[in-house]
Amino acid sequence: MLCVQVLLLLCLVSSFQIAGTCDTPTGTFKPSDHGKISIDATTTLLMGASGTVAIAPDTLGYSNTYDYFKGYIVKKQYQTSFIPLWLKTKRTIAEETNCVSELGNGLTVAGYSEGGYGAFAIAEAAESAGIDIQAVLSGAGPYLTSSALLTTGYTAMVDGSFPLSRRHYKIQLGQSYSSTYSGMENHGAGQDLLADSWFVGSTQYTKYDAINAVTNLGGSNRLNKLVPSPISIDSLDVWNPAAVKFFKDAMSEGLLKPCDDIDGAAAAGVDRLCQALQASDLEHYINSIGTKYSYELCFSYDDDAIDSANVIQGGPAFTNNAFEVTGNHDEAGTYCIRRFVNYFDSPNFTSYVPQRTGGYCGVNGSASSSSQPSSGPSSSLSYEPSGSTSNHPSSVPSSLPSPLPSETQSHQPSSSPSTSPSFGPSESPSTSSSSESSESQSQQPSSAPSSSSSS
Repeated sequence: MLCVQVLLLLCLVSSFQIAGTCDTPTGTFKPSDHGKISIDATTTLLMGASGTVAIAPDTLGYSNTYDYFKGYIVKKQYQTSFIPLWLKTKRTIAEETNCVSELGNGLTVAGYSEGGYGAFAIAEAAESAGIDIQAVLSGAGPYLTSSALLTTGYTAMVDGSFPLSRRHYKIQLGQSYSSTYSGMENHGAGQDLLADSWFVGSTQYTKYDAINAVTNLGGSNRLNKLVPSPISIDSLDVWNPAAVKFFKDAMSEGLLKPCDDIDGAAAAGVDRLCQALQASDLEHYINSIGTKYSYELCFSYDDDAIDSANVIQGGPAFTNNAFEVTGNHDEAGTYCIRRFVNYFDSPNFTSYVPQRTGGYCGVNGSASSSSQPSSGPSSSLSYEPSGSTSNHPSSVPSSLPSPLPSETQSHQPSSSPSTSPSFGPSESPSTSSSSESSESQSQQPSSAPSSSSSS
């Protein structure tokens, strides 16, 4: 039995308007998009052709849920998008090969921008489901949803440095935290992130216009029209004035984590909103990883969309596993994604030997309807499982990342620990073919490694 490795791919280029995970609104893949070529599909096909199973989740599921609310930077929704696809992939491989092949339990997750955030969100859910995380390769993610994402976002809007073409981010984030999901901490509490109404020129819009625009596949151009321009303090009129004042006051007082001030948040009337933002914040999870698996946070101090504070303010667990590149959000993305690709050709990835786990196949490789895999976290939010960490162990590569030729001028903000993945070129490592031969000699079913990526 052949065990297959898995790679999870999250949207790698956030600014492109294409079918698949990279659409705006995120996760969109409507029926009319069938047959189109996307970066997600191309990457998945390339990884699949190398003998690795690649999964590209699209938030809620291809086609059938294209018109649902999209949970932009809502942690539980990324987790929900992954677990069903993992189980379906596991079952499909078992059924279509009559259990000759089985999905292995090893998972590598990669993503940039929103995908960088989703990579860690999915890793948390995968860990809790007992999946063996090999590595998380993340770049430019808005990891600190209750602090740096909003405080630096406020500053960039006020000083006009936020990219004009990306102002739709404020609408996307706003609709996710505006009572669109029952079960979120601020649902129905009168503390939505979107303002009730605002003007763009002489045209008045309401929060429901914004929510409908996101849900009905408005695309970035339509969403941009809902935000006052040029970029200025007026661009924040789309957000709840109480929330804007709360973060403004925090910045003036030098508070990096204003939502940690429970009394202050309550006095400002945003305590429930803060609780919702904290529930999706990845600081606690990333700080809990330790040496369980290898991970990297690729970032640029010159990123004009996702401020480097999302890495620097996370503490040692962030900075010790960070790799600095140069350029704005798009330029940095080319370097970070190249590092991801290099990793897939490194010994850490190619020499991994996936292990048979059973699942939909019996221990001897025969079909078994009674053997079911773990279903993962339970759901406490519409479409979303409750995220929880686990102490599931995983082997950690000890080699440090080596800079790419074009990145020799960049440096890491602090010394890297042994949990950093190796991105060096492969030195004739053993590949999945070696695990196939050893398995065929023993006549035991094998499992292929799994990988995934997100945007």
